[in-house]
Amino acid sequence: MATLRTFGLAKSSPEQSICEESHHLLEAMEEKKGEPFDPVPLLNNAVANIICQIMFGRRFDYSDHDFQSMLKNLTEMAYLEGSIWALLYDAFPALMKRLPGPHNGIFSNSKSLEASIRREIERHKLDLDPSNPRDYIDTFLIEERRNKYSQLGFDDGNLVLCCLDMFLAGSETTSKTLQWGLIYLIKNPHIQGKRACLGEGLARMELFLFFVSLFQKLDFSTLDGVELSTEGVIGATRTPHPFKIYAKAR
Repeated sequence: MATLRTFGLAKSSPEQSICEESHHLLEAMEEKKGEPFDPVPLLNNAVANIICQIMFGRRFDYSDHDFQSMLKNLTEMAYLEGSIWALLYDAFPALMKRLPGPHNGIFSNSKSLEASIRREIERHKLDLDPSNPRDYIDTFLIEERRNKYSQLGFDDGNLVLCCLDMFLAGSETTSKTLQWGLIYLIKNPHIQGKRACLGEGLARMELFLFFVSLFQKLDFSTLDGVELSTEGVIGATRTPHPFKIYAKAR
């Protein structure tokens, strides 16, 4: 938890890593050249890579076979854990252990993911520098060495499970939220990247303070019988038609 809170362990900050990964995601989408495509695999790739950078200290190319194998196991595992089969297993574990069914895929997927994580852990042990931790695994291994004979849970088995938890909790959830976000933005194109103005903060402050100071002291109205137009004149900005007002003290 301390490592995740103060993640300045890698050479770049999480914000920088996310921005860099967003460029890879953008490039992958641009390669579709405007043709229809399923965004889910690309979103899964991008989000999972952020967790990989935190845990493993590196990102994977979207075409990397091992990376895709991990994502496949992760997606299937997350789906099965929310299925009726998993609920039945939780309710009747002794019985469900003996029965065939999709719930068994949870365990096979988990074992494959654990094997991938163990390979990363072994790779980290080869060039571990206790004075310069690169990522979550390095930090855990350093603590493991410091607490070699304690019962604090710093061992390889627990490290694998912690990494697996972070994958499940930090990849699927964010990817699914991005997927729903795309759906809602497509259904509401008037909301959909809408631009942000560099001077928006200043403009909002001016509008608020000018209006408040004016309306605190004055009542505004127009000439009797005149109906103010809300159509406006189109130019670089939308300009109201010329109008005159009364400003009377409250």
